Amino acid sequence: MSSPRTAAKSDEDDGSGVCRSMFCPKRYPDSVAPEYRWFQTWDTIQQMTKLVNHHFGELAWFAFHGVGDPHASVSRAVLFTLSRQLFGHKVSVLGTTPTAGLWFAAYVKTFRTLGGTLEALATMTEIFAFQINSILLLWAAGMLGAMAEAMNSATRSCILQHFSKEKNNHDVTLKENNQDNAGSTIGVLGGLIVVASINRAGGFNDQTLTGCCIVCFCLCMVHVWTNLASSLVLKIPPGTFFLRHCKTRRYVIVTSGNSLAAAADTLADERVEIFKLPSDQIFGKALMSTNEVWFDQDGQAAADPCAAQLDEDGQSIVLRGEKYQLEACTSLRSSKSASTLFFPPGWPVTMPKGFDAFAAYDLIGGITSTPRKLLHVFIYWKYVAGVGDASKGPAYACLLGLFGTSIGLVSGLISRLKAPILQIRSDPLKP
Repeated sequence: MSSPRTAAKSDEDDGSGVCRSMFCPKRYPDSVAPEYRWFQTWDTIQQMTKLVNHHFGELAWFAFHGVGDPHASVSRAVLFTLSRQLFGHKVSVLGTTPTAGLWFAAYVKTFRTLGGTLEALATMTEIFAFQINSILLLWAAGMLGAMAEAMNSATRSCILQHFSKEKNNHDVTLKENNQDNAGSTIGVLGGLIVVASINRAGGFNDQTLTGCCIVCFCLCMVHVWTNLASSLVLKIPPGTFFLRHCKTRRYVIVTSGNSLAAAADTLADERVEIFKLPSDQIFGKALMSTNEVWFDQDGQAAADPCAAQLDEDGQSIVLRGEKYQLEACTSLRSSKSASTLFFPPGWPVTMPKGFDAFAAYDLIGGITSTPRKLLHVFIYWKYVAGVGDASKGPAYACLLGLFGTSIGLVSGLISRLKAPILQIRSDPLKP
C-alpha cells in the first residue's frame, strides 16, 4: 500500500503533474483568489484571438510600407515607422501619470475592458489605413495600441496582486506568463494558417482585402467578448477607497484615538480617511489607511496587519459586524507633487540602495538607443522585410516574424518546463 507522499510523487511524475507545476501557482487553488480559474480561461482564449488578429494588422502594415513593391521607398517606411512610434509614445505617457494610475487601480474592470477594445480597434484601423492609403489612420492605430498597452499593463499589475493570497505574487506572475505563452503558441499556429491562406490566394491585395476585413472583424468581436467576460468575473476591490456605511451612508473618519468612526456625511469633510487593502506583505488582505496605519476588524489601530472581512464581490467590508461599501477614490493628498511622475511614492526613503544609479544608467541607455533604433529600422525594412524588393511580399515578411516569434515562445516554454522536470528527477531515491 503506497503512502500519501508516494502517491503525490507519482502524480507529479506524470505529464499532468508537470503541466500543473508549469501553469498553476503553488498550492493552487488555495493560494489564489476564487475567480482565478475562470479569469485565466477567458484571458488565454483572448490571447489566442489577439495574436491571430495581430497578424492581419501586420499584413496591412507591411503592405502599406511597400514590402514587395519595387517602387516603394525605404526612407518613407523608416519615417512612417519612427513617427508612428513617436506619436504612440506621447499618447502612452498619458496612461503613466500618477492620476491615470489611480484611475486604473480604482476601476480595474472598466479600464481592462476598454484596453482590450482599443486593441481590437487598433487592428481594424491598420487594415483601413492600407485600404485608403492614409498615414493619419496608421498613426491613429499606433496611438490606440499604445494607450491600450498602458491600460492593460497597469490593470494587469493590479489583477495579479489581487490574485496573490500568500505572498506569492512572483509565482502568480510567472505562471500567468506561462499561460500567455501557451495561448500565444496556438495563436502563432493560427497566424501561420492565416498568412498561408492569403499567400495562396495571391497575396494581400484588393481581392483578398474584403475577406480579411470580415475575418478580422469577427476575431475582433471574439477578442472584445472574451476580454469583457474575463473582466466580469473579477471580484477586485478598488486600489484606494473611502469607506461608506451601507445603511447610514456616512463616510468613515479616523478619530483622535486612531479608531474608525462613521461620522462624516459628505466628502467635503477633510477628515474623511482614504484606505487601501495591501496584500504583498501579509497572507490575504488587511485594511490600511494611506497614512500606513493598520486597522483590525473592530476598527481600532493595530500594530500588526489583521485579515479584512471582505464580501464575495470584493466591493464591501465588514467592521464591528457592520457592512461598509468601498467607494473608489481617484485622488490622493500625497500625489500632488510633480516628482511622483518620475519617482516612486516616498522616494528616496522607500527605495533600496542603488536605485538612483540604476535609474541613471537606464536613462542613459534610453537616450543612446535612439540612434541604434534608426539604424535597426532601416536594416529591417530594406534587408529583412524587403521594402522595394519585388521578390518578396507582405506574406513573406509576416512569415519571418512568425518564425522569430515561434522560436521565442517555444524556447520560453521549454526553459520553464525544464525546471520542474529537473526538480522531480533530481533525487530519484528519495521516498
